[in-house]
Amino acid sequence: MAQRLARDFGAAEPTADQLARIEEIRRHCFSAATLVTRYCPAGREQSLALTALQEAAMWAEVGIGREGK
Repeated sequence: MAQRLARDFGAAEPTADQLARIEEIRRHCFSAATLVTRYCPAGREQSLALTALQEAAMWAEVGIGREGK
């Protein structure tokens, strides 16, 4: 359990490769968010779509950061 907690809550500096992949994911999520705000009327659905994109970016970043741990 201690190993899992260290993996899940420990901080680690991303490598250059990991950082590049994180930035690419962020760029694509930003582009998708831009499309959502352009084509989906403001309201609950737009808000949920943007939240889902934020979650996707966050979990992808966490996955990349935990790689090899």
